Amino acid sequence: MWNIYFSISQCCHIEILVNSFLEEYCKILDKNKKTISEEGFIALKNYNWPGNIRELENIVERSIALSNNGVLTMDNVQVFNKKAEKQCTNKLIPIFVGESLDCIERKVIEETYKFCSYNQKEASKVLGITTRTIRNKMKIYNNEKNN
Repeated sequence: MWNIYFSISQCCHIEILVNSFLEEYCKILDKNKKTISEEGFIALKNYNWPGNIRELENIVERSIALSNNGVLTMDNVQVFNKKAEKQCTNKLIPIFVGESLDCIERKVIEETYKFCSYNQKEASKVLGITTRTIRNKMKIYNNEKNN
């Protein structure tokens, strides 16, 4: 068992840690060797990790215990809460040649806001803008719809 309480600060360390935990817990739990899919690693790398390495370790252990196949995917890695899924989901927004930047910006903001269940704080984090900007833009967009 790892006795590390440091926070996870760089994405490149996640792959090393996950592979180590996979090997360790497959032995401890007497399971055949398991790997994690590319989408699983992407989701882990994109996850904010409010906890620490212990949280990652617990997630890998639980996933191994609950998995019946050799590759852990987003479907059977029990960690992926809504935020992690949202961060790695590739939803396409149609953008056409000739559209104005304002129109494209509006589509991106509105779709992200919807995708984040109308949570301004979460949408602002995803977009890399302030909650104030989201609030102001949504106010403008709603006024335009009502006119």
